[in-house]
Amino acid sequence: YGGFQVASVMTTTGFVTADFDAWPALSKAILLVLMIVGGSAGSTAGGIKVVRLIALSKYVRRRAALTFNPKAVIPVKIGRNTLSEGILSGIIGMVVLYGLTIFVAFLLMSAVGLDHVTALSSVIASMGTVGPGLGLVGPATNYLAVPAFGRLVLILCMLVGRLELFTAFVIFSPSFWRWR
Repeated sequence: YGGFQVASVMTTTGFVTADFDAWPALSKAILLVLMIVGGSAGSTAGGIKVVRLIALSKYVRRRAALTFNPKAVIPVKIGRNTLSEGILSGIIGMVVLYGLTIFVAFLLMSAVGLDHVTALSSVIASMGTVGPGLGLVGPATNYLAVPAFGRLVLILCMLVGRLELFTAFVIFSPSFWRWR
């Protein structure tokens, strides 16, 4: 059951074969983290994407190495490709924006009266377009327990998560609406 749920969560298919909300806390925490990770690059799965997290971890490792040897030239590579500073900057910005969006949406979901587990997991599941979360939105239940304003927040989270963050947030930029 665990392997199937991991595959289902990471590929954001929404399939459930077991009530993972009844599993031990560590198992639920792993599934929650995998909801954020998402699928592979180029897939339609939600989440941050594995390749971005690999690039981010290599960037962090490079920053740590530069602390001890500031003059070193350490390229960040994925496979044989060297990632430019612009690409790394975009990945860092996207991950930070993803985290901030989860944080703000979590606060809004907490404000409507949901417990912390339900509030956080519903936001993460919606941002990653996973389907079931934990707590009141677990695999054995649905999202009807979420108040109307909370469902609106989750709809926006799903939209932002599916369209990718920068694409979705660009509509809030005044320069997007200016005629050229």
